Amino acid sequence: MSPDRLRLASLGLFLFLGFYPNSQAQAAAQALHAGPEAKEEIRLSPPYYGQTLDWPWGGDFMGDARALFADNGCIVTCAAMSLSGFGYDIDPGRLNAALIKAGLYTQMSFRGEALGRMGFSYESIPKLFPGLRLKMRGKLKGQADIDSLKAELAAGRPLIATVLFRKSYNHAILIYGWSGGDFLIHDPMDQRNKTLTQYNRAAENAFERAFDCVIGTAVYYPGSP
Repeated sequence: MSPDRLRLASLGLFLFLGFYPNSQAQAAAQALHAGPEAKEEIRLSPPYYGQTLDWPWGGDFMGDARALFADNGCIVTCAAMSLSGFGYDIDPGRLNAALIKAGLYTQMSFRGEALGRMGFSYESIPKLFPGLRLKMRGKLKGQADIDSLKAELAAGRPLIATVLFRKSYNHAILIYGWSGGDFLIHDPMDQRNKTLTQYNRAAENAFERAFDCVIGTAVYYPGSP
């Protein structure tokens, strides 16, 4: 290789490695679409529910605030999908109604102005379903976090992921599988998004690593830990 080509190759390698914050994150990014993990497949079968106005509950309000379910019901919708996958007879509309009846929505405010009781807490769902457990995790940072999510899927537990939308707003999707080196998702806002990578691009996050948009996960499951 000529000196010029060697310098260009070295510069390219430096830029490539320098983009990633650490080698763990780099390895995790490569693992999403390469290597033996890309051949693994885990696929659970929770039903798909949407939160939009074309669903029967899309026009409902949440809590005692005039907050449309279509605009704010992503987490409740994901919880209903997850619980339905375990055999619970529930859908987003009935889950929302149960949360309202039990007074489990919390007070929210914006810039000092009270918005009403429309706040959702993950801990509220087990209060409605005795025996249901909750496990929560923070932001995905590397391969170990990806492996832990895959282990939950292998145990038959779909995950509710809090994700960024356009790098600023929070949204929730349900992760129900792993195939082709990517997480399979149900997006209650847009059924066309089938994988985490696809969601990341559709949400205009423009991250190199699809899992960068995941800022936390929650798992509901029946029985012992």
